[in-house]
Amino acid sequence: MLKGSVCVDLVMAGMPFLDRIQRVADSGFKAFEFWFWTGKDLDAIIRKKEACGLEVSIMSCSSAHNRRFEDWRFPCLTDPQNRADFVSAVEQSVEVARQLGSSRLNLITGCAVPHLSRAAQWASVVAGLREAGAVAAGAGITLALEPLNVAVDHAGYFLSTTGDTVAVMREVDHPNVKILFDIYHQQVTEGNIIANLTAHTGHIGHVHAADVPGRHQPGTGELHYPHIFSALEAAGYDGYVGLEYAPQGEVMASLAAVRGMFR
Repeated sequence: MLKGSVCVDLVMAGMPFLDRIQRVADSGFKAFEFWFWTGKDLDAIIRKKEACGLEVSIMSCSSAHNRRFEDWRFPCLTDPQNRADFVSAVEQSVEVARQLGSSRLNLITGCAVPHLSRAAQWASVVAGLREAGAVAAGAGITLALEPLNVAVDHAGYFLSTTGDTVAVMREVDHPNVKILFDIYHQQVTEGNIIANLTAHTGHIGHVHAADVPGRHQPGTGELHYPHIFSALEAAGYDGYVGLEYAPQGEVMASLAAVRGMFR
């Protein structure tokens, strides 16, 4: 059975952070996710999530010593000169995930580096993920690498297609390194959502959901999410589907509408 998770940084943008966690509990969802842990009161988050009976499904890898990892344009994986800082960020984030009881971390490649060939950047991504996978395995954490669309939101980003991301996974060949399949990004990039999801379910560690166009809640655009969710579940995926959208209309009403799409 699919499990829903609410991305509080996007769905509830502008609210005090702890209030967002309470709103997730009020919505009936049992898990939340957020982007970066740096600058947050982790002890307060732990107390609040436990009081609400919620889980942290995933959060983004970041670094207390290098905030550039919070910028998708920073070539964290594509430039081998950043390798040591990247592995350090994973080490820090794995420890924070352990504290928060989360078993997943979201990774991005960063943008392409103009002075390096694509083959050199590809090799850097693979080598960095192998090192990161070894770090994550020791703590029982799954790393989820996310391709992003370059047509609308993330021009210059290195990794955009499902095929390339699966090829990276096959080269890395580590059980703790998976794909974060963002349905919004992949619909913008290439479409063919159900075929790509179901063909590569074994490589997928987390899913994000928003509709196209506008990145609003499922049910507001061109994607038939009840059918997508049914196909994903039938393919054997039983992990989290993170709702990472900008609400069209009132926040809680949007969550109620999407919750009805989950069995």
